[in-house]
Amino acid sequence: MNANKCKFSCDEEYPDLSSHNNHMAHALSKDVFDKLRNKVTPNGFALDGAIQTGVDNPGHPFIMTVGCVAGDEESYETFADLFDPVIEARHNGYKKSDMHKTDIDPDHLKGGENLDPKYVLSSRVRTGRSIRGLCLPPHCSRAERRKVEQISCEALAKLDGELKGNYYSLKGMTDKQQDRLIEDHFLFDKPVSPLLLASGMARDWPDARGIWHNDKKNFLVWINEEDHLRVISMEKGGNMNAVFKRWCTGLQLVEKHMKESGYEYMWNPHLGYILTCPSNLGTGDEVSSD
Repeated sequence: MNANKCKFSCDEEYPDLSSHNNHMAHALSKDVFDKLRNKVTPNGFALDGAIQTGVDNPGHPFIMTVGCVAGDEESYETFADLFDPVIEARHNGYKKSDMHKTDIDPDHLKGGENLDPKYVLSSRVRTGRSIRGLCLPPHCSRAERRKVEQISCEALAKLDGELKGNYYSLKGMTDKQQDRLIEDHFLFDKPVSPLLLASGMARDWPDARGIWHNDKKNFLVWINEEDHLRVISMEKGGNMNAVFKRWCTGLQLVEKHMKESGYEYMWNPHLGYILTCPSNLGTGDEVSSD
């Protein structure tokens, strides 16, 4: 953190949020800013790193964006005076005293086996996951990012059966591999969104970024994009139940193999699974069909 900031008053350092429409701007009063501006997490992540994306991107009068990110798991505690009201506003009144009920048991899913083929051509479930003990993408070092890649690849390499697959590094990808991944609509590229760029997501691109998918091409993992892991299960047709079951199984097996090396997903009883953007906390699920 810039030590010279301490020499200036709150009024001198407070960002101009007068034209902003995002949850961060609504929550960051001068009192909250003054309380948090000299704090850092144990990993050295400061308030300015959390709010910069919302300061640089005011938002749209009719579209409310989040406006802040976490740099590590501890961000949500160190800067709770900012994140708690943002989470409450973004997640329909979710209080700081609430506990998150996490249930990814596919046997508890009712229906979804045969969505109408006249309307549903494909089904998909996706989420993010973060590895405990390593900083999140807005704040991670090069070595941490490479460690995320190593831990993830070692765990994914242990998958077998219908989940057996291969990893393709963006940095070392051949033209043929790139063309095939583009054709399969699997490839992700360097972020161009101002929201992600202002958060520091594109630093050192494409170092330690890559794509893993199984041989059947219905279970996919992006490594070191917006989160440590972006896990996707998909297939053609309307059997959302099968897609969800594969997603649950894959998520649990990846963490099981990570634990064999002493790592696990970030999770706590209040927030559920910890991710970079407060909008994705909880299960982080996104279910869609085309």
